[in-house]
Amino acid sequence: ESLLALVDEAVRLARPLGGPQDVEWAIDHGGSRWVLQSRPIVLRRPARISLWDNSNIVESYPGITTPLTYSFVRNVYEQVFRETLTGFGADPAFLRDDSASLTHLVGYIRGRVYYNLVNWYNVVSALQGGRRNRSMMEMMMGVKRSVDEERELAASLRPVAGGWRRALSLAFSTGWLFLTVGRRIDRLMRELDEFFREVGRLDLERASGHELMELYYRLEARFLARWALTNYNDFFAMRSYALLRQLAGSWVAGAPPGLANDLLCGERGMKSVEPVKSLLAVAEAFRKDPEALALLEAGDPSGSWDRLHQDPRWAAVAALLDRHLASFDDRSLHELKLETPPLSENLPFFLGLVDDHARAGRSIDEMERAEARIRESAEERVRLALAGHPIRRLIFALVLGRTRYHVKERENLRFARTRVFGVVKRTFKALGARLAAAGLLDDPRDVFFLEHTEVFDLVRGTSTLMDVKALVALRRQQLSAWEREPPPGRFTTRDLVCPALAAVEAPDPEPAAAQVQTPVLTGLGCCPGRVRGRARVVTDPCAERGIRGEILVTPMTDPGWVFLMISAGGIVVEKGSLLSHTAIIGRELGIPTVVGVEGATRLIRQGQEVELDGDAGTVTLR
Repeated sequence: ESLLALVDEAVRLARPLGGPQDVEWAIDHGGSRWVLQSRPIVLRRPARISLWDNSNIVESYPGITTPLTYSFVRNVYEQVFRETLTGFGADPAFLRDDSASLTHLVGYIRGRVYYNLVNWYNVVSALQGGRRNRSMMEMMMGVKRSVDEERELAASLRPVAGGWRRALSLAFSTGWLFLTVGRRIDRLMRELDEFFREVGRLDLERASGHELMELYYRLEARFLARWALTNYNDFFAMRSYALLRQLAGSWVAGAPPGLANDLLCGERGMKSVEPVKSLLAVAEAFRKDPEALALLEAGDPSGSWDRLHQDPRWAAVAALLDRHLASFDDRSLHELKLETPPLSENLPFFLGLVDDHARAGRSIDEMERAEARIRESAEERVRLALAGHPIRRLIFALVLGRTRYHVKERENLRFARTRVFGVVKRTFKALGARLAAAGLLDDPRDVFFLEHTEVFDLVRGTSTLMDVKALVALRRQQLSAWEREPPPGRFTTRDLVCPALAAVEAPDPEPAAAQVQTPVLTGLGCCPGRVRGRARVVTDPCAERGIRGEILVTPMTDPGWVFLMISAGGIVVEKGSLLSHTAIIGRELGIPTVVGVEGATRLIRQGQEVELDGDAGTVTLR
């Protein structure tokens, strides 16, 4: 403990004194530390360490990601978090002098998106309570190893902001945000709905290159900086959820570990669930019409689509299909990757989903009844425990109400983000068509191999490169090679990052599941219930069909996985936290769910019988 305190003291001295220090010190009999002398270390300073981690972000950007998506996402992170720090009353000196951390929150490592955690730690250190913020950030990201275990990183981390002025500024800013965040979210949602209606009236395929570029910049100017609202809401969701768990554990005698999760089930108005209910409504219509259902298995998705829309007998089911795409076309697997087509451009996948759910037979009413049972049981337990405590009952109700609100808005804002990304997808797809028509690209989809600023430079005549086809060919070849060279989930580099990557080795081959004697795997229970069944291990959701009540086991999920999740008997995920999308949607679907089960996809065999306990957060291998 004393040693760690001395290291912290040395790091604290380094900044005002201009660099790492050679410190002489003493500890007296009372345990107080005394700095006797401090002078600059004259030897060469150690190279800056970068800590790369794909926890959480791999859920949104799994596998190879194209340069267009990465460059856009990097810009989004910088602008959103700059506004977030400003809103929270961050240290102005950081925003003025140390903003390089904001510019490099994410990195592009062998075609994959990673967090640069040193920069993330530096960003949260700009706020009062930096150490607590670091732990909170790690929990939200699902980072397995804390920075406190990485003492070598100390010299690369920014000192934590302190002082009563910073504390007062943060308290005032946070209080104001808490009072206004709901109104600001409502206003943002209304403006986004109007913007989406406006874009829907545009014919992007006929728009000029400059019109498309201006549409992008208009979206960026109107909404990108304001997207900090998602971070404010996430902050309050995390704080209120932590308090809810604490009150449930302290005030409700004999409460199960997942009581707080159970109380969050069945929340109405969650937009992330609306695509599920819409798809189930489509599936029910097909299930009631065997002839229409038979068309889905004809092996000709385009032909089936045309027949459904041309024959008056199937006008009702065709209308439901069209209505679903009109509202939820952007909700698909890997939906935040600009190169991923919407459902309307991937009819085999979309009609396959409809076919699967029509044959699985799960209904909307069944799903909602399961949610309601969990919620009502949890509320009854709380009501009985707090019957004689009116003050506690009031406090608990207030905390529960705020938690439900912020968790719901977390998902609603995520769905709005999906729609924003959908507009960006269509904009760049149309720009790709303009560039291909001008002879700069061989194929409109080649635009995904350019960075977004490179595309705009070609539009307005500021590009330093004209042989775009050669650049696309080079990047395509590089991504193909990187496909075979996956880096590990977490690693460090020193000084120049790109040269250091040559020494980063791919993860060692995992031992076969049969060789691992681990009868019980543990994670975080998110949705209650105990279920026993066969495991369905899924690493490529695009290739999966026909999940019928098996236990879905996967490395991670993104919002588009919800269409696979609803047919599962239980869900086991290697990544994630208690407020991750998997956890929230698992609760809303009433499906027993455990996240954060490290190594699940290699320790659980395909078809192996397992027992999942969503309360205890365990998976027992049979």
